[in-house]
Amino acid sequence: PFGSGLFHLAEKARETLTRLRIDGFELSPTEEANDPEFRLLPELKGENITLTNEGKTVEGTGYGTALGDVGYASGVHSWTIKWEAHNNSDPRIGVALESADTEKRLGDDGRAWAIDIDRDSGFYLVHPSDAEQSKIVTTKRDERVKAADGGTLQMILDCDAKTLTYLSDGVEIGTHKLPSGPTFTDLPDEKLYPAFSTNSAGVKMTLISQSHSSQLTEDEMNSIVKYHTMLPKSQTRGWVLEGYPGTQSQANKLQESGVVPYQSFELYGCKKELLKRILQQHGQDATSRRAEIGKLNSYYKNGVDVMNHFQSTYDNLHRLNFMEKKSILSKKAIELVRKSAAQRSGFHVAWAAGRPAKLAGISITKSQLIARVSEKYGLYCPVSWCDEKALWNHVHDTEFMVYYNNKVYCMADTKKVDRFCSNPEKYTSQGKPLPEDLPQRLSYMYSHVVKPEHCAIAGYDPVESKRAEDAGLYDAPLVDACPMKCVEYKQRIFRFKDESNLLEFITYPYKYSEARLTRRPDRRSADEYAKLGDVMGYMSKAVVDPLIDAMTDIADVRPVYPMASKQASALMYLALHLKAHNSKKTEVDRSQNKEKFDSFIQACKLVKSLSRAYKKEAAAENQEFRGLCEEYDSHAHQTH
Repeated sequence: PFGSGLFHLAEKARETLTRLRIDGFELSPTEEANDPEFRLLPELKGENITLTNEGKTVEGTGYGTALGDVGYASGVHSWTIKWEAHNNSDPRIGVALESADTEKRLGDDGRAWAIDIDRDSGFYLVHPSDAEQSKIVTTKRDERVKAADGGTLQMILDCDAKTLTYLSDGVEIGTHKLPSGPTFTDLPDEKLYPAFSTNSAGVKMTLISQSHSSQLTEDEMNSIVKYHTMLPKSQTRGWVLEGYPGTQSQANKLQESGVVPYQSFELYGCKKELLKRILQQHGQDATSRRAEIGKLNSYYKNGVDVMNHFQSTYDNLHRLNFMEKKSILSKKAIELVRKSAAQRSGFHVAWAAGRPAKLAGISITKSQLIARVSEKYGLYCPVSWCDEKALWNHVHDTEFMVYYNNKVYCMADTKKVDRFCSNPEKYTSQGKPLPEDLPQRLSYMYSHVVKPEHCAIAGYDPVESKRAEDAGLYDAPLVDACPMKCVEYKQRIFRFKDESNLLEFITYPYKYSEARLTRRPDRRSADEYAKLGDVMGYMSKAVVDPLIDAMTDIADVRPVYPMASKQASALMYLALHLKAHNSKKTEVDRSQNKEKFDSFIQACKLVKSLSRAYKKEAAAENQEFRGLCEEYDSHAHQTH
């Protein structure tokens, strides 16, 4: 009922222009190639340029440039020339804009990115100085790489990464600062044309090969994936999709096309180890190494979003550590797939028989769940409501969901799932409906403006009040609630001290909504009680509350003053705490008492400090230890 009976993802897609191989299937070339091979034509060259060998060999008698007839704005493109002859002049090879001047040397008009390579003196780079291509920049010569008769120079233009890479006899040239990797980066988002330039006679270069690969659009790629996953062979044998989707957008497109993976696996590991593996496998092949490193960088850039998509959408993501042995990884993957297959098989058997079918392991999206959820109970557990009058609705896992009579029912736990499956009619057609008034949690933005006077029982926690009332504590202290944890129920707003109390209220709202205050909220100050002549109220605010605060701190700090007992230390702490926080004293007196109080606290820490210092080696020679002993003796003398 949730889609086709495909097993798991299985395909390899190689994005090339003329052929795409997916799990052994071949696609024929398109009638018109989007990115055909370029040609060097007489109408696209300067007067000093001579083309021979069907336009593949370039010679010159002076300044001039030959442009390819095809420009590239997407995909990866590569072409290689061979040095037939090099008269130690300065030929330039690279890419140019369509508006480049062919009567000038490549780059002199500020519309090209090129390498100027010499036979004896090495090479230097030429490129525009700004986005307007009004001026050019030339770097100093680098003698690392030189042209040689019979040698080759390969150019790789990656329009998607906006880079141009040069390889001389298979070795990356890079730049002066980075002697490997792309030579030019941040190329403009425009069509770029292969270009070849000379400055004098004696230079002869021949184009010996070129290849062009266009990146398929997301719609094209998803159409291909959908076509092959729907083939009878794929539906009976299953399928695996490797390395795709690579971005959040591709994952969304895949979902929209209806391709649903039953299991998703992520092989994760340390980036350093992955780079090491790439270098070991492709150390001598610069092109393959660059491609693999590009895939790795793309994974670390987009992998988290893609994995989150699979987990949040299908709840079927499994992470495996690639550092483990292949046999262990295979065993884990097979166990997970078999478990999923058994769950799906059990679902279809139960569904076909008209029995409740468990949704655990069935990769379905949230939109599919919401479309089929029971109108009678929604996301609430019918078993909890019918048997326990509990409004349990915080279910986030398909493990506790059941499909019955074309409806999805959410359960609180595994026991509730089993109880529902044993007698589904009791909780569906015969079950009592939910009450009309259901508690609703308020959003942060709304809770932010709610004041205590807007809330029931003056903004105190009703769950704590009800518990105190049930325990017979009719004068128990009121528990303040968190302003951000609010629930609306029967047109009243309730606040709670923590998340557990909030969930408890949402589950049993009828139990706690009528909670009463265990005592009258006391919002008067000590001075107000004094004016009213209320001695007990004044004592409560002026004496009892400060004493409670001080004694609470004593329980947390547990002070031990040098040469004083625990009882004496606690009494000294109590006295100093009251003086330091006495609101009746002036600011100057409180400040002085605060200094004494802080000094007392520091002195109480000396015992632990001495213990740590004594455990160090050569404690007698330790300057820190001697200083602590002297400080301890001074405080001990004050005690006596």
